[in-house]
Amino acid sequence: MRWLTAPLDERPIGHGSQPVGEPDVDTIRRVTSTFRALDNQYGGGHIRVPVVRFLDAEVAPLLLNGRYDKTVGGALFSAAAEMAQLAGWAAYDCGLNRLAQMHFIQALSLALGAADRPLGAEILAAMSHQSAYLRAPVEAVDLARAAGRVAADAGVAAISAEAAVLEAQGHAVAGDEAACASALDRAERALDRADRTSDPQWIGYFDEAYLSARFGHCFAALDRGEVAQRFASRSLEMDGRYVRGRQFNLARSRGQMPRRERSSRLPRWA
Repeated sequence: MRWLTAPLDERPIGHGSQPVGEPDVDTIRRVTSTFRALDNQYGGGHIRVPVVRFLDAEVAPLLLNGRYDKTVGGALFSAAAEMAQLAGWAAYDCGLNRLAQMHFIQALSLALGAADRPLGAEILAAMSHQSAYLRAPVEAVDLARAAGRVAADAGVAAISAEAAVLEAQGHAVAGDEAACASALDRAERALDRADRTSDPQWIGYFDEAYLSARFGHCFAALDRGEVAQRFASRSLEMDGRYVRGRQFNLARSRGQMPRRERSSRLPRWA
C-alpha cells in the first residue's frame, strides 16, 4: 500500500486560476462539521445528497482549478478528504456499499495528497468496518492492520486503538475467538495510553463507551450474547451528541436480553 511507504512532505501545489486560501479551507471544515452533527442525529440518509453536491460544486473546483501553496494545499486536501469520508459513511448508511467504497478510496487518495497520516489511518479503519459488515473478514483484518501501522507511524494512540478493535471485529466475523481476544486486548491498552489532548478533533468520538460498543459487536459476531449485552449496556454512556449511535447501542443491548426481561425495560408509551 502506498500509505505505508509514501513520503510525508509531498503536499500539493495548485497552479490554477482560482485563488484558494485558509478561509476556503475553514469553510469546508465548518460545513463538514455541520453535516457530521446532522449525521450523528439523524443518519446518513439525511445528508448524503447535500454532501455530494457540496463536494461537486464547491470542493472539486478548488482542488482542480485552485491556486495554492503547499501549506494551503495540504490543508485543502485534508479538509476535502474528511468530507469525502463523510460521504462514504452516508452512502454506507443508505446501503450503497459500492458507492461508499468509491468515496472512501477518494478520501484516502486525498488524505495521501495532504500527507495526513492520522486521517489516512481513520479512513482505512472505516474501510475495515465496511468490509466486516460485508462479511469479508480477511479484507477487514488487512485494512485494520494497515490502519494500525499508519496510526502507529503517526503516533496517535486513539486511532491505534480503533484499528485494533476493528481488526478484532474482522477476526470475530471469521470466527477466530483467540485472534479477536488478542486484538481487543491491544485496543484496550492503546486507548489507555492515548493522550487525548493532542488528538485530531474528528477522533473525539472514540472513547471508552464507543470502545465498549465495538467490543459488543465482536462478541455478538462470536455468538457470545451475554458478554455482548454487557458491553452494549456499557456503551450507553457515550456522548449524548451521538444520538443515533446511542439508539443503535440501546437496541443492541435490548436485543440481546431474554425476551421477558427486555419487555419489562422498554418504555411504555401512553
